[in-house]
Amino acid sequence: MAGSLLNSALAFALLLVATVQANAVQKTADWPSLRFHFTLKRDTMKIHGQSQFDIYGNPIVSAKTNTVLYDAFATFTEHTTLYNYTLLHGVAYSSSTPYTGSPEDDSKAKPTVACLDKETAKLPSINAIVAAIGDATAVNKASGSNFDCSSGSLFKVTVNRVEFALCASGSTGFKLQGTDMDISVEFLESHIDIYVPKLAEKKRLQCTSVASPSPITPVGKALLTGQPVP
Repeated sequence: MAGSLLNSALAFALLLVATVQANAVQKTADWPSLRFHFTLKRDTMKIHGQSQFDIYGNPIVSAKTNTVLYDAFATFTEHTTLYNYTLLHGVAYSSSTPYTGSPEDDSKAKPTVACLDKETAKLPSINAIVAAIGDATAVNKASGSNFDCSSGSLFKVTVNRVEFALCASGSTGFKLQGTDMDISVEFLESHIDIYVPKLAEKKRLQCTSVASPSPITPVGKALLTGQPVP
């Protein structure tokens, strides 16, 4: 009898854990990965000589704290070097690899991996953008701008004290327009895989966190998942 009760309790516990895990996966699955396309309007803001580039974001949703943190990845080519920037669990890494264009030579190239560098620090923070979107305010017209949002819903967001006009177009994504940069955000059909670059354990532990989770708000979730704004 005692053994039967123990088995039943164990089965119930396993079922409960499976249910919680399934709910957590489902909650994250409701949030698509994002492609942020940046257009920088000032030459001094260029990163590796580029004024246009993409940053990919993968949402990590915590049902326990009701927060979201995006892992991120961006890649640049400048002269004969390939640069990769990775943000995982809030910690930033950079790597540089010699690039010749020859598949044989490039396959043998070894990347140099480090923590945050000067160029990484210049990259726009998609988690700061996400946090600002959580506090988006609906407006009728973008002040001092001819931003056309006739086919969507217009909002005002403030990222690090810089104001942007945001036009949401439902399931197709949304756009932000600012004085120094414009951002186009696209919802991806599937989640992307982002990994920590190979780095010696001792050095990896020296890399510090540069991003933290943002509280999930109704308007933020709607805009970041392409759902109707409440």
